[in-house]
Amino acid sequence: MDCILVHDLGTTGDKAALFSLKGELIASHTEPYPTRQLPGGGFEQNPADWLSAVAYATREVLHTARVRPGDVAGISLSGHMMGVIALDGAHRPVRPAILHSDIRAAAQARRLRRGDLPARIHQIAGNPLDVHYPWLKIAWLRDSELESYRAARLFVQCKDYVTSWLTGSEPVTDYSDASLYGCWDFHRMDWSHELCEAAGIEQDRLPRVARAGEKAGELRPEAAKELGLPAGVPVFIGLGDGASAAVGAGAWEPGSCYTYVGSTAWVARTAREPVIDPEGRLFTLAIVPERFTSIGTVQSAGAAWDWAVTRLCEAHFETAESLAAAVPPGSNGLLFLPYLAGERSPIWNDNARGVWFGLSSSHGVGDLLRSVLEGAALALGGILCDICRCSEGAPNEIRLIGGGARVRLWRQILADCFARPCAFPDEVGEATSRGAYAAAAVGLGAIAGFQESARLVPPAHTVRPVAAHSALYQAMRPLFEDLYSRLKTAYDDLARLRVRLRALEVTDAAV
Repeated sequence: MDCILVHDLGTTGDKAALFSLKGELIASHTEPYPTRQLPGGGFEQNPADWLSAVAYATREVLHTARVRPGDVAGISLSGHMMGVIALDGAHRPVRPAILHSDIRAAAQARRLRRGDLPARIHQIAGNPLDVHYPWLKIAWLRDSELESYRAARLFVQCKDYVTSWLTGSEPVTDYSDASLYGCWDFHRMDWSHELCEAAGIEQDRLPRVARAGEKAGELRPEAAKELGLPAGVPVFIGLGDGASAAVGAGAWEPGSCYTYVGSTAWVARTAREPVIDPEGRLFTLAIVPERFTSIGTVQSAGAAWDWAVTRLCEAHFETAESLAAAVPPGSNGLLFLPYLAGERSPIWNDNARGVWFGLSSSHGVGDLLRSVLEGAALALGGILCDICRCSEGAPNEIRLIGGGARVRLWRQILADCFARPCAFPDEVGEATSRGAYAAAAVGLGAIAGFQESARLVPPAHTVRPVAAHSALYQAMRPLFEDLYSRLKTAYDDLARLRVRLRALEVTDAAV
């Protein structure tokens, strides 16, 4: 039976999945890889770890599914976005990969926040100026590691590098990844020379942009041997994970809305044209030239839950959910701001940090745990309000995908905070992989186009909001959002304190 092999390069590991040509999930396997955290807000991974994970996960999923290597008809990849992989002329990394969560380009962002330039950037790129975008990371590399910058020929995303390694072809990117470099012109659907010049980076070091589903090349013999596949299997250009999740969630038609709940979570709504938020709270992402999404993110959603369960329940997740479920909505007056690693949209503040507000001696572990789930859900509910403000009409239903949607209690809290039914498939963790499947299926001609992908999404279950709970969360949201406003200057003071503390650590170490 012919099948499609996909890889979803996530922030914690690579998921290999096999789909039938008709879109039926056959098997999947996830292979983890490490992330290195560095002083000053650095987050990096070794691209060699991606290649090892892709090779091992491929062999494992073929073995698990008992699929013959010769039955793999095509390959496509999805991957985490807004990173920087600097490649030399032979398509080899010149240094470790910089991840989307890396905020070391803060100084480069500050230099561009002068005069009318931020407004001009927003007008061209469709997105506010933010430290997470790759063009600023490239500028940081130029300013901080000039030798690496000079050695780099192209700056690409993780899926683009691995696709190039599989095929031996020139690395290219797709519209979704290109649209979140920060220097993409949504009006021309091309790189902006003006913005590249403003940041002082060379436009010719940015990759060629192609449509997802186009053929990138064929599996070269050396890579085929590593994966345990025959050489010559066609490899197709995939999507960045945000766009891939939209396709895999079945949110293709304009107006459809979904929430991805992973380490990072987001709410997104599909449109035919770019929707640029005049208030700069949301950002815009291209899927393909005729489909776009408006998105707002919670940087630490599943990551905050994992952190809380690890610290408070010794990583016993079932116990943690039971403790949280025993607490009434509102966590007995305890609010949690989920800014453990700063925040992107809608507040765009690298200095923001997590807060428990209202903590008293009467609160127990269950209150702390439930407040983490509610904090992320309240933040996502605020994003949905912003999306409705920028779009015509409100969605009747929200689709839930991502590993966090496996948490039954969280699904109910999200439905209550959204005050809308939330539909979710059995395979909540496979949406991004399913989007990568669609890219390969389009390339192979197994489906006529991405518009057909929605009908292939498995039937969904629905969780409905409890009216009393929705009313409570609606009443909580103003205080939740006002807390950030009141703490904004304090976050800046705290950031300066952290700098002093790091300097003291260096001095003490020297002594």
